[in-house]
Amino acid sequence: MKSPSCLGFIVLTWADDRIIVQDGEDWANDLSLAKESNARQSDPSVSETWRLLGRGVLSSIIAFAFIALAVVLMPGADTILVLRTSLRDGTRAGIITALGIVCGPIIWGALAGLGVALVLSQNVLIYSAVAAAGGLYLGYLAYRTFVSARSTWRSAAVDLTDDHSPPHPRRSASYFFTGLMTNLLNPKIGVFYVSVMPGLFLGQQVTAWLGALLGAIHAVLGLAFLSGVAALSGFARRHLTRPRVQAAIEFICGLCLLGFGIFVVVEAVIHSGLLT
Repeated sequence: MKSPSCLGFIVLTWADDRIIVQDGEDWANDLSLAKESNARQSDPSVSETWRLLGRGVLSSIIAFAFIALAVVLMPGADTILVLRTSLRDGTRAGIITALGIVCGPIIWGALAGLGVALVLSQNVLIYSAVAAAGGLYLGYLAYRTFVSARSTWRSAAVDLTDDHSPPHPRRSASYFFTGLMTNLLNPKIGVFYVSVMPGLFLGQQVTAWLGALLGAIHAVLGLAFLSGVAALSGFARRHLTRPRVQAAIEFICGLCLLGFGIFVVVEAVIHSGLLT
């Protein structure tokens, strides 16, 4: 004979027009299993993502990692921004800027999984507006760099020997925000995910979680590369103590940022069709 239930009650349930007498402990176990099943099904995107991983999608993710690595190693505005920040304010400032930059791919990856990036890529006006805003923001960063270079050049008569005290201290959140906005205002990142993901995951459902996972892989690779840039730039900064040398490097970085900004704005105007 079965030992009495610790719950101390009997449950009566209906099934196929019959009354079923069920011990309270068995009923509680069934209820617990039902709750776990419902919890797993409450977020289909998460369960779908793990189901895809179990069906060979891992090879597609590895292929994406190599594509993302090639994208990361291509020099662009992000690299120039980290280089300029590290040379001016030190390695720590450059790494914080890099952290802001690499948060962008995670957001863009999730948006691609949700289909937002696809809508953006198909709407010419919205895409051009975001791209133009990104170009103008790069121009603003270039202006700030020129101002900093001029200030450094004028301070050439001052002996700046303290390598650990940046001449233009800023809050960490400011570096992070600058890096984040530089990436988020670049719709090409979203178009990259929209272009690559369908080809790598043919016949599979692309979810926001999967897009965020790909963005996280992109972010890790980008952080490793940009942190290296920041470290090398910070090391070089300690040996470039002459203000006019620093000013010249800042001016060159400003020209690069300005060039990227002008290119992005012109491309956005052409893409919008305003010149036709």
